[in-house]
Amino acid sequence: MTDRVFVDVADECGGLPPGKAEELFRPYQQRHKNHSGLGLGLAISLKGVRAIGGDISVRNVPGTGCVFTVELRRSVSADAAQEPEASPG
Repeated sequence: MTDRVFVDVADECGGLPPGKAEELFRPYQQRHKNHSGLGLGLAISLKGVRAIGGDISVRNVPGTGCVFTVELRRSVSADAAQEPEASPG
């Protein structure tokens, strides 16, 4: 079993111009034409995920959209992490 969990989230934004994927995680970057948001969502998400030892990356799919991958550490509960006690015998 791996110690990491990966979650992919895809959108249908149509894709990004070359070299623009890195800019998505900067505060106040807005890629949507109507500029209805503040451009903080991905910046805040990245900061939060990194604060718990994870990361977020984006893969551009030209003509289709983007795939965001959230990578998180798998946590193990304290009970599951303990070695089973040897039975007397």
